[in-house]
Amino acid sequence: MKHLEVCSQTKFHWQPAELVNALLSRPCRNVIRHWIRNEHFLGADNEPRLLRAYGDKENGFDRLVYQCDSLLSPAVVRNELLRKGVVELTDDDRIMLRRSAYVPEQAVVHLFHGADGARHARAY
Repeated sequence: MKHLEVCSQTKFHWQPAELVNALLSRPCRNVIRHWIRNEHFLGADNEPRLLRAYGDKENGFDRLVYQCDSLLSPAVVRNELLRKGVVELTDDDRIMLRRSAYVPEQAVVHLFHGADGARHARAY
């Protein structure tokens, strides 16, 4: 069962880097997207947090994967991300998303005509 409503909630503005989109399978891209957009997985500095690599279903990498798709295997996703160099395993068994894996999201500007007939712009 997918948790799309959780994966799509965001008030932060990161997007996966183009290289990540080219290298990773769709499920792994979705996990990265969730990691950089969901406030549960972001620190106070708005950067993706280090996550416990193994066995933490409450606050670790396993929870991240299961929130995106409960049918995914955290081990398979973790192995692909490590193999492709998108994440790094620290000495204390935490997973760190490499900074090169995500970039600031460009704002989408919506142009519209106001009640006064003038053109206005709103960034999202």
